[in-house]
Parts: sequence; structure tokens; C-alpha cells
Amino acid sequence: MRYKKIVLGIIASVLCLGLLNGCGGYSHDFNSINERINNITLFNLTDEPYKMFSIKCTIYNYFVLVFNYDRGHFGCNIVCGDDAIALPNDIEWDNDCDFAAFWKNVDEQIRLRIPDKYLQAYGWL
Repeated sequence: MRYKKIVLGIIASVLCLGLLNGCGGYSHDFNSINERINNITLFNLTDEPYKMFSIKCTIYNYFVLVFNYDRGHFGCNIVCGDDAIALPNDIEWDNDCDFAAFWKNVDEQIRLRIPDKYLQAYGWL
């Protein structure tokens, strides 16, 4: 059971790296990445009766984003108090999923909701 939690933790880490990669491309400058995404938390980690986990982070220091994985189905939401706004995407299952395209779509959806003036002030636009 502990092994499965470690494996799910690794999967979650890879997904976090995909999120980092999707937001402005890969950068060797860790401070640049750290400015876009911070407060990464893994929670709701289970392996029985089925695999499920969530990743919560602050993106662009503007929104709280939650990635949910539940039995092969996944998606992202923007947290607004007690409510959540689902981000639309064409990829919802992990069978042969192109996570680079998924995170690129998430990044585009997030940027659409942030004022350009804010993104320009931080050099993200």
C-alpha cells in the first residue's frame, strides 16, 4: 500500500512538472517558474478502493488551481471560495494522453481569465 502511494506521488509530481512546463515553457531559471506557480499541495491521495488524488497550487499569483485525478478521469478547476469553475478541455482520460497539450490548454484557459495588464506587469505576456 505504501508503494502505491509513492507511485501516485511520483505521478502527481510528473503532472506538476507538466503544469510548470505548460506555463510559459521549460526554463532553467527556477525563480522564473516559481513566480508563475507556487504553494503546490498534494491531497486526497487514495489507492483503495480506487486511485484518486488532487493537486492544488497558486498559478500566476492570481488563481488557486486544483487538478483532480479520479479513476482515470482528470480535469482542472479554478477555486473561487467554496465554489469551483471547471476549465474546459478536450482531454479528460489518461489513455494515451498528451499531457503537454493538456497543460498548454490549461495555461491558455487561465491566461484568458487574467487581465493582460497584470500579465504584462510581471513579464508573462
